[in-house]
Amino acid sequence: SFIDDNSANTVEVDYVLHKDGTIGFQLKNKVNYTTLTIDPILEWGSYFNLASGTNNLYNIANHMDDDGNYYTYGMAPNGANTYPVVNPGSAYTSTANGSADVYFAKFNTNRQLVWSAYLGGSGYDEVYDGNVITTSGSTLHLVGEEITTGAPFTNGGGFFQNTPARNFWARFNKNTGVLEHLTSLSSGDKPSIAVSSNGLVAISNDVYDFNYFPILNRSGAYNQAINGGSRDMGLLLFNASYAQIWGTYLGGTSSQENFMCAFDSNNNLYFVGETSNNASLVNLPGAYNQTTPGGVTDVMLGKCISNGQLV
Repeated sequence: SFIDDNSANTVEVDYVLHKDGTIGFQLKNKVNYTTLTIDPILEWGSYFNLASGTNNLYNIANHMDDDGNYYTYGMAPNGANTYPVVNPGSAYTSTANGSADVYFAKFNTNRQLVWSAYLGGSGYDEVYDGNVITTSGSTLHLVGEEITTGAPFTNGGGFFQNTPARNFWARFNKNTGVLEHLTSLSSGDKPSIAVSSNGLVAISNDVYDFNYFPILNRSGAYNQAINGGSRDMGLLLFNASYAQIWGTYLGGTSSQENFMCAFDSNNNLYFVGETSNNASLVNLPGAYNQTTPGGVTDVMLGKCISNGQLV
C-alpha cells in the first residue's frame, strides 16, 4: 500500500476482522497522508465443487464467527450429492438423502475444510439465502425453508417439534459438527435468525393467514394474535435456554414480507422488511415517520425494546 498517489511511498497496512465478520484494513503505524491506496494481496481463493456431476448449490449463505472460522450453507438438489463430507460428527449423513437436502461446511482460520455434511429428510428440503446462519459461543445455528419426513429431529432442549413443516431450526456444535437440536418451527417462508449477546434468539419469517404459527403472548410486548392481511411478519423469540417466550404476527392489510432482525447490545430488537399497504405503524417522536406508502412496495422498519414493546 502507498500514500499520495506515489507507489514508491509505501506504508504497512494490516487486515482487520470486524465484529460483524467483514474484513477491513488499517494502517499499521500513524502516518499523515492525503490519499491512501490499499493494494491487498489475495491470501486464499478456491473453487468448492462436486466430486462428480454438474449440479451445484443454490441460495448460498456465508458466515464468519468471532474466531475467524468460515462457514458456507446452501441447498443441494439431488443432482448435487457428491460434495465432500468430512468428519460430520453425526451432523447427519454422508450422502444426500432426498430430492434436495441442505449442505453446510466449516473452514478453519487457515481455510482448511474441518467438517461438512448434508441435512435433510426423504423429500425436498430447502433453504433461502439471507440471515439463515449464525454462531453464538460454541453453537452454530441454521434456519431453513422446509424440512421433511426422515430428517433427524433431535430434542436438545427448549422449543421442540418433530413434525415436518415449512421452517426448521437446527443447532450444531460448531467445533465438532455434532447435531444438538433439530426442530420444525412454523409454516411460512424465508426464515431469518439473530442471536443477542446474552443468548436470546429471534427468528422471523413471512406468514400467511392460513399458516400454522405458534402464537405466545408476552407481557408488555406487542401482541398480535391474527394475521392482518395476506402476509405478515411472524416473530418468534426464545430465551438463552431456547424456550419460546414470545410469538406474534406483525403487520396490517395486504402484504408484509422478506423480514430480517438484529439485536443491539441492550437486547433491543430491530426489524426490516417490505410492505405494500398499512402495516400497523407506530410513530416514534424525533424519528423518521412516514405513515403513507410511497409506492407499490416500501421498506418497513421498526424497533422493539427489550421487553418487546413496539416503539
